[in-house]
Amino acid sequence: QKLPPHWTGVVYDGRRVQIARNTKISESRRGDLTGRLIDRFPANSNAAWIEGPNRAGEDSYGAFMKAPLSKYYVAIILPKSELKKSWLGSIWVVLVVSFLGLTTALLTLRYGRRLSEGTQSLINLARDIGTDKPFKTVDPNPIAEINLIADAMIDTAESLKRSHSERDRYEAELKESERRKDDGSDDGAPHQP
Repeated sequence: QKLPPHWTGVVYDGRRVQIARNTKISESRRGDLTGRLIDRFPANSNAAWIEGPNRAGEDSYGAFMKAPLSKYYVAIILPKSELKKSWLGSIWVVLVVSFLGLTTALLTLRYGRRLSEGTQSLINLARDIGTDKPFKTVDPNPIAEINLIADAMIDTAESLKRSHSERDRYEAELKESERRKDDGSDDGAPHQP
């Protein structure tokens, strides 16, 4: 009873006489609504899917089912043109969803590669901090946060190197002062290295 407007639903008795149909069928369409499709239904079968013209002459698909006890038939007829419209709509949906999925995958790969490259450069920079090796500068990355982290790490590395240089200078001054003190040449005045 709740079929789409272009679909036809019909019930036949065991002698293939139409006894019920969609309630929305106009007077001009009364009579055998399945056309010759019901004639092609195999007598010894309980269900069949049949192609052919409906009563209006439209190429259609018919799904027929026979009830085993009552021998009544139920037929649903759908014009091929309606099915093609549904298929075309479905194809467009599949194409759009596929395009969006592919675009998302490509953007994810691209962003992931940039993130991976930026992360690797930060790892290399972190390994150089606190060593005597000159640290490598990080190539600018399209991901702003990677650049901010790299700048902060470079500032930290430079500060650490300055601190190490000052510490080394103070240690050298302390050793020199201790050496002079041991030699007796320290007069208590600060000396410039």
